[in-house]
Amino acid sequence: MRKEVLLAIFFGFAIGLVITFGIYTANRGLRKNQTENEFIIEAEPDVTISPKPQAQALTIYEPVNEALVDQETIKLRGKTFANGVVAVAVEEVEYLITADDQGLFSLEIELIGGLNTINITSVSSDGEEVETSLSLVYSTAEIE
Repeated sequence: MRKEVLLAIFFGFAIGLVITFGIYTANRGLRKNQTENEFIIEAEPDVTISPKPQAQALTIYEPVNEALVDQETIKLRGKTFANGVVAVAVEEVEYLITADDQGLFSLEIELIGGLNTINITSVSSDGEEVETSLSLVYSTAEIE
């Protein structure tokens, strides 16, 4: 009887160590991933999304990152370099537009059902390039 109790304690301790190590490794990986993407600010309209904090090179006004939308066509609005070229890639469709004299741009884009990753790249007339990405979920399901 004593051997069985000791074996149960030993195996319980070993399983607890394995679970603790797994949780520790997952937390460390999440923290590492979070610090690599430190310059991305999520879920706030009117934010500067740029790897260079001193220059306001690309601002997305709408849509908000990680939003749940119920419309197939949405408007992407933002600000970048004056007269800059903006390339927008949504899944398998690419759009190319030019910003106005103040750097404002607007574009209607079509989404597919489910998760949509929108990659936005802006290039100034001097060749300076800034890029960011947004994730949107398009669904027509009604939540009750």
